[in-house]
Amino acid sequence: MGVRRRIGQMATQRILSIDIGSTYTKGAVFLYDSATDGLSLDGMASVSTTCDNIGTGFGRLQEKLPRADVCCYSSSARGGLKIAAIGLVPELTLKTAQLCAMSAGGRVTGVYAYKLTAADITEIQNLRPDIVLVCGGTDGGDESYVRHNIQRLSDLDDSYAFIYAGNRALRDFVGKTLSGKEVSVTENVLPELDRPNIEPARRTIRDVFLEKIVHGKGLSQVIERAGSKPLPTPYAVYEFIKAFGCYAPEWNSFCVVDMGGATTDVYSCCEGAPSEANIIYKGVPEPTVKRTVEGDLGLRVSAAAAWQAGSAYWSRCFDDGGAALEAYASKLHGRTSLLPETDCERNYEAALAAGCFHLAIKRHAGTLHRIFTPMGEKFVQEGKDLRGVRQIIGTGGYLARHPFPSRPDGGVFQGHQEAIGLSPAQAEYWRDEQHLFTLLANVYRLYPRQAVETALTVIKKSNDHPIIHVGGVPV
Repeated sequence: MGVRRRIGQMATQRILSIDIGSTYTKGAVFLYDSATDGLSLDGMASVSTTCDNIGTGFGRLQEKLPRADVCCYSSSARGGLKIAAIGLVPELTLKTAQLCAMSAGGRVTGVYAYKLTAADITEIQNLRPDIVLVCGGTDGGDESYVRHNIQRLSDLDDSYAFIYAGNRALRDFVGKTLSGKEVSVTENVLPELDRPNIEPARRTIRDVFLEKIVHGKGLSQVIERAGSKPLPTPYAVYEFIKAFGCYAPEWNSFCVVDMGGATTDVYSCCEGAPSEANIIYKGVPEPTVKRTVEGDLGLRVSAAAAWQAGSAYWSRCFDDGGAALEAYASKLHGRTSLLPETDCERNYEAALAAGCFHLAIKRHAGTLHRIFTPMGEKFVQEGKDLRGVRQIIGTGGYLARHPFPSRPDGGVFQGHQEAIGLSPAQAEYWRDEQHLFTLLANVYRLYPRQAVETALTVIKKSNDHPIIHVGGVPV
């Protein structure tokens, strides 16, 4: 629990929480007071993340903040934890592998189904993921695809960390074939078709991050300063959101959208299963707490990619076909510390933020497809139904500072008419005005209940947009 010191007759502890992001490194000192059994904010600051030496920014931030007794921190700098996910059937083991990777705080940079090809191996080499997560086959199920894929992966050099979470019958084969490489073997993510089992693989991903990846990210200097190892920021936030069900049970159907310079992360905490008798579910059951990360949706490092992702929409919204917005996004991509200086640039920033926000939620949510059977019209649901979500919390640099990023057309990014989006139909919008959500997620490791309670006091309901319509269509 760290060192405690006394001020008068009151036992206190100062906790330094730091989040190393791709654009900024943020920090705050929280004071735990045993007399009130609560947390209070004792100071906060931010500095630009120094990409060539993350420890430099970390040290500068420490100098700006009050001294603390203990430090807890997380990192998503330099693109975060990059994971290549390899599975068998796209709707089953591959989807389970993706859910596992993202809930562990990773950014999935490549997904591969069935048998790996020579071109797939070349692509993995070009992507340079930190971890290669290999799944496939239920326990006692198919072995041929996994054998083939492991043989292919043995051609990769020794710089990769491999995690095997597939058919348990092949564990010895994996160990022998990848002998000499960094290999961790854990339980199958899908031991049976209707029984996902992602927790052991999540823990293994976290352990690999702590034991190996942090040194490759240039965080050794930070570890020496802090006296502890970091967690991936999304992992810390994921665990924090899971705790709301225990310490704030009234918050049982909400989303968190965390928009940064490189990615936009969406977390949902709700059941999301079919709610009507005429809906048939397809695929692996969705977890109550789910995370997705969009590597092409960010306001700085990924600004140019974000414009490309929403270009068909923006070309219709601007008189010049979005040319000026594209130029602004390209400028941001090259100068990530640049801030908008004119009203025109602020409008472009708002347009990019709206696109990242709504596209990320749309991708996170599931869909309904209308089908016709001898029993009449029915719907097939894929993914998670978010239409009943009651609150959306916006955090990250832009969402912390600005009101809800509204869409001018009321129906942007809806996709083709055959698919019905299951985004939130009506939800209150709450804003993390002080940008403390991720920092409290670090403090959660020390004071779980107090961190959740403090988070609910610092988020504020938006007065400008008390009810939002993200685009869900009732069946």
